Amino acid sequence: MEKEKYSSHLAKFKVLHQKQNEEIKLFADGYIGSALGTGNEQQYNGTLIITDRRVAFFHIGEFGDIFKTVPLNTITDIKRKSFLGHRTIQISTANNSLTFKTFSKDCAMSIYTWLQGQLFSPVSNAAR
Repeated sequence: MEKEKYSSHLAKFKVLHQKQNEEIKLFADGYIGSALGTGNEQQYNGTLIITDRRVAFFHIGEFGDIFKTVPLNTITDIKRKSFLGHRTIQISTANNSLTFKTFSKDCAMSIYTWLQGQLFSPVSNAAR
């Protein structure tokens, strides 16, 4: 299974937002929002980063950045779907959600499988 090897967004995340002793587990390039969206639904290309503590989406652009995080211990549900080559992962909490889209089937499945295994296994629930 081929996975992403480098991302400019990931490199900047490591410099600007990675916490001390935080381990990056997986990442995938993709986007949030909609192609024709405006305002809160505007499309931003970036990287979804999974660490041992949180899920983060990071986009760095010419005029600023977008940084959204979801602590792993607040995630209540994970959904995935695919349609015409788009892979969507929706990560929900009690009061919010993060919807990430990518074209990489392998990366989307790796993220979904890892999150399911970490969050909904009996061992990880006991640690919460």
